[in-house]
Amino acid sequence: MVDSRQHRLFNQSHVTGSFSVVYGDNFSTWVGWLVPRLTPLVLLSGDPATNDGIVRQLIRIGYDRLTGYVWGDLEAWVQAGLSTEGTDPVDVDTLQKSQQQSPDTLILDVRQLNEFQSGHIQGSLNIELGELTEHLDGLPRELPIVVLCASSMRATIAGSILRRDGRDNIRVVEIDGAPQWIARGYPSASGDE
Repeated sequence: MVDSRQHRLFNQSHVTGSFSVVYGDNFSTWVGWLVPRLTPLVLLSGDPATNDGIVRQLIRIGYDRLTGYVWGDLEAWVQAGLSTEGTDPVDVDTLQKSQQQSPDTLILDVRQLNEFQSGHIQGSLNIELGELTEHLDGLPRELPIVVLCASSMRATIAGSILRRDGRDNIRVVEIDGAPQWIARGYPSASGDE
């Protein structure tokens, strides 16, 4: 299932195991990058008026195994008694305080390498979002993971990938991200360190 609602709605509650890919100009790019091509898709959108645009974008990149839509949005899914989950959001101020108290949390920065090198949270791990599925086996399962990017869209997608991989202790920096951390003067680095 691909959930095209806004990232904050997705983090609050979503269909268990669904991918978060917010509908917009780059929707098909992210779906094409993350979802195996022959996978049958079910779509959940926040606005049925976007369904035609979603389908057009997917067909243009060869995703024509569209099984259907969730009728009535997430509320209908919940009313049917079907499984949902959420991803805990966190902001950079709360993350900074928790890092002081519990430094064993893995901070995963899913921005592109050039973004990461220009400035990042000191000690964070960089895996570009498009490469995350290839590195899942290398990420520790015993540590909590906080995912961030520059604005939270990519972090939410990454959070959905990690949740699909059976990880429960995932948090997403939902407001701002690494640039805000740096602007606040919290411990940061640049380059590959």
